[in-house]
Amino acid sequence: MSVLIAIAGLLGINVPRLIGYAIVAVAVVAGAFTIKFHYINVGRDQVTNEIAAGNRETLSNVNAAKGKIDDCRAAGGQWSTADGMCE
Repeated sequence: MSVLIAIAGLLGINVPRLIGYAIVAVAVVAGAFTIKFHYINVGRDQVTNEIAAGNRETLSNVNAAKGKIDDCRAAGGQWSTADGMCE
């Protein structure tokens, strides 16, 4: 580190200003990554919630279909998977 400061001094570069610019650059990059990953997480959560809602709907449809089959069998019938009807 001291070698870089010595080289900067020989080249006439203002070292405190260079350090200040480096800190600002690091802060801007860190802020950009924070914003990027925030929106990635928001998108992921939105898609996850949409999939979960679809899964709940599908599960309710499956339970309704199973209820029809159970009612058919309780009535003494036999469920035809080919026709989807109670025989």
